[in-house]
Amino acid sequence: MAEQQSIVKDLAHVVVLLILILVLLVVVTKFKVVHPSAIPGWQGVYCTYVEQKHSVVGFVYGDDGAGDPEQLVETLSKNRPSLRTELVQMRDVSPGLLSRYEVIVLEKSKTVPFRALSALEGYLDNGGSLVWTSDSLSKQVLDDRDLEEARQYNVSHPEWREQSGTGKDYYTWFLDTYQAPKGFAEFGDKFLGAFLKTQSATSSSAMMSVMRDHLIISGIQTVAIPSGTTLGVVNQNDDVNMIASVEYGKETFPAILEKKYVGRILYLAFPLEALNSKTFIDNIFDYLVTC
Repeated sequence: MAEQQSIVKDLAHVVVLLILILVLLVVVTKFKVVHPSAIPGWQGVYCTYVEQKHSVVGFVYGDDGAGDPEQLVETLSKNRPSLRTELVQMRDVSPGLLSRYEVIVLEKSKTVPFRALSALEGYLDNGGSLVWTSDSLSKQVLDDRDLEEARQYNVSHPEWREQSGTGKDYYTWFLDTYQAPKGFAEFGDKFLGAFLKTQSATSSSAMMSVMRDHLIISGIQTVAIPSGTTLGVVNQNDDVNMIASVEYGKETFPAILEKKYVGRILYLAFPLEALNSKTFIDNIFDYLVTC
């Protein structure tokens, strides 16, 4: 009898241990500490029974800047037909729309209006992941819709002047604060660093591995960057890691940067499709997309 009770007790301990391990796996996967594919057999279980859905990647694009998002989506539809993708025009960006996507990719997104930038910031604060390429977000503007929304807010919140302590009404403060930003401005200060310039790749430009064991560059050591590719040159913050660098003549600058925020932020100095490497694109989405 005593032996049976001991066996039952041991089994109970094993069950509790398995439940705790399962909970831990769910937590570390949910908060993107580890990718489910890194644990044998776990991705299928997690996606089927926890998420119960497939991830969707949004490709946000505007009217100018480096990259060809339509070509990229077409390539992905052929190489990774199971990956759900949607093209999103910059003018349509809103918090509700972005919440549909596990990952946002910015290409051909040089010019960004204030409301879209604000929606992207909220998306990152709420756990989304971002692939930010080349000169995307380097020209921040206030368009007519931004100005009209600011005027409406100013009219409906007359108490703002007194409560803010600025001595200005909301509309005046809004213009003074956001009318003439430079580069990535406050968004860059918070999430990445400073945008310095763009330059065109030459025949000698190449991407070199810095963190050789990182999953993004697994199977990749040195890759030529096609001549004429628009490269973004940035100065990263201290909490941002350099995964790879660009060798440009005698100059070296970041090629791939990563910041672990709530989700993950990856900055690529070039459009995602520029390297013409299926391995590289597969690595990016294997790393960022959960299901």
